[in-house]
Amino acid sequence: MKSIISQMKYIEQLWIRKTFSSRSYSLLILYFFINYLYCKPVSALSISLQHKTTPWVFPFMLSTYQYTALFLVGVIYYFSDVPFIQHHNMYQIIRTGRKKWALGQISVIVFQSFFLIIVNMVMTFILLFRNLEFSTAWGKLLHTVSLTNAGEITKFIFGVSNEAMSRFEPIELMILTLIMGGLVISFMGLLMFAISLFANRVIAVATGAVMVLMIYFVENAHPLLKAPLARFVPASWIRVANIDHTIYGSSILPSMEYMLAVLIVGIVLLSIVVMFRIRYVELHWNKED
Repeated sequence: MKSIISQMKYIEQLWIRKTFSSRSYSLLILYFFINYLYCKPVSALSISLQHKTTPWVFPFMLSTYQYTALFLVGVIYYFSDVPFIQHHNMYQIIRTGRKKWALGQISVIVFQSFFLIIVNMVMTFILLFRNLEFSTAWGKLLHTVSLTNAGEITKFIFGVSNEAMSRFEPIELMILTLIMGGLVISFMGLLMFAISLFANRVIAVATGAVMVLMIYFVENAHPLLKAPLARFVPASWIRVANIDHTIYGSSILPSMEYMLAVLIVGIVLLSIVVMFRIRYVELHWNKED
């Protein structure tokens, strides 16, 4: 019991240190700027129509491949320092042992993954606050954008899917975005962690960049090839508003069951690989903060 409490306290310390780091502050500034650009047309349309918007825009933003790419580039930057082996960690590893230290790093990656999704959701609420109405429905403004060219007139840079609005309730889609987003980021973070232990950080970052680049190929593939190609591109699964969406009768993403199963199994297997590898890898210390 004491060891469990000790491990939890250690994870909490790691989470606080990672959250309040210069890397986190830089990423949050970047995300705030990106979200501002995407939310600005929503506010403009709200003023033009003289009708407030509901706060459920983030899933649609995240399902636009340009936003997804920018968002995940930020994720790669955030986890580009894996396995977080700085000089101030040396004493921690000696004191806790490699296994407990690695378990702490894995836990922090998972916690931070969900934290990033939540922070970006909250940012959209803040940026739209002056033109916001709180409702459990989609609201008139989002329905207008999904059914008319109002978004094009006010230069929306993301689409609002009427099909997604018909399939999901707002809270349901937000929760689904949180779950899928957190799992996808966790998978990417742990994959980079594992690769950095077997090779180096440069290859880990390059792998993350390739995963993001593959979103472009999924987006521009023939409709009949989108779903088969997307089955091998977990980064594209974060675009939750496209779940069950079809083009010419063909799905553009794999089934929800498939994506959840692959992500959960992948996260577990990568965690096992990390725990195994950390016992033998030679640690290289870095001076960065």
